[in-house]
Amino acid sequence: MQKPSTIAFINTLGTLMLILTIALRLSVQCFAQSVAQEPSMTIALQVEFHSSLIWRGIALERLPVAQAQCRFGVDKFHAAFFGTQALGNGFNATVLQIGYTIETNWGSFVPTLTDYYFPMNRKSWFWVNNDGTGAHTLEGAFLYTAPKGLPIQVFAAMNIFNDPRFSSYIEASYTTSLAEVETHFFVGALLTSNSMWYSSPYSLIQEQGGISSLGVRARYSVPISDRWSLPISVSFILNPNAQYASVVASVALR
Repeated sequence: MQKPSTIAFINTLGTLMLILTIALRLSVQCFAQSVAQEPSMTIALQVEFHSSLIWRGIALERLPVAQAQCRFGVDKFHAAFFGTQALGNGFNATVLQIGYTIETNWGSFVPTLTDYYFPMNRKSWFWVNNDGTGAHTLEGAFLYTAPKGLPIQVFAAMNIFNDPRFSSYIEASYTTSLAEVETHFFVGALLTSNSMWYSSPYSLIQEQGGISSLGVRARYSVPISDRWSLPISVSFILNPNAQYASVVASVALR
C-alpha cells in the first residue's frame, strides 16, 4: 500500500500535468499551423561559475559555486536538469524541471513544475513525504514576458509539496542596454514570513515577508566561436529584509 504522502505527491504531479495539458489545448491553433512540419528539437548545455550563490536574494553559499544545466526542448515543451555544487564541502542541489511556453498577443507565459533535491541533507532520493521532512520539494511557477518593445518580465513561484508554509516569491524585472552592455534591473519579494525554505545561515535576522532581492546585473557576452560564447556578469543584490548586500561575479560557458 502506498503511503498517503506518496499518493499526495503523485496527485500533485497529476494536477500539474493537467495544467500543462490544458495549456497545450489552448495553443492548439498555433500547433495546427505547424503540424505539417517536423517537430523542432533543441538541446542546450551550460556551465556557470559564481563567486557566491545568492538565490532570490537569499545567501545560500558564500563559497564559489559551479552550476551545470542541460535543457531539452520540443516545440513549446521543455525539460531540464540542473546541478549546483559549492567548490568545497558546502551547498549542493539537484533540480529537475518541466515547462510549456504559451505565446499570445499580450506576451508569453511559461508555467513550470520544478523538483528540488538537496544531497547535502543526506536524505534518500526515494524519501517522499509531504510534511516538510521529505527529500523533494515541488514548486509551481510561471514566467510572464511582455511583448516585443516592452522588456519586462514577471515571475511568481509557490511551493506546492513538502512545504507546510507554501512558501511564495514574486519578482519583476526590466532589461535594457547601457553602453552596449545588457543591464537587468530587478526587485523580488517573499510573500511568506518565517519560511525555512527562504532562510539563510548568513542572514542577520529571520527572513520576513517583504522585499528580499533588489538590484542590478550587467552582462557582456564575449564571442569565442560561431557556436560558443562566454557571458560575463556582475550583480549587485541588496536584501533589505535580511539587511545585507552582495556583489556576485559570474562567468558561463555555453
